[in-house]
Amino acid sequence: MRLELCGAKVDVYESGCGERSVLLLHGWGGSVDSWIPVTDFLKDKCRVTVIDFPGHGQSGEPEESGWSVDEYFEFTAELIEKLGIAG
Repeated sequence: MRLELCGAKVDVYESGCGERSVLLLHGWGGSVDSWIPVTDFLKDKCRVTVIDFPGHGQSGEPEESGWSVDEYFEFTAELIEKLGIAG
């Protein structure tokens, strides 16, 4: 699915189900592709959410360039709330 959060259009992939939720976040320059083996392992045990951060993978660039750790933190917090990942 594609969501718009914090001025960026991002790709979000979800699989599996269950009471537990896991959010997998790639490193700088990475993408959801790095999490495919882990997602395949976890999807039978819990709900797995993987994202391409803004400016990475298939996601668009943020409206404002030069995001710092603070902007990525705010983005991740908004994502968690919007998707109901936190328990």
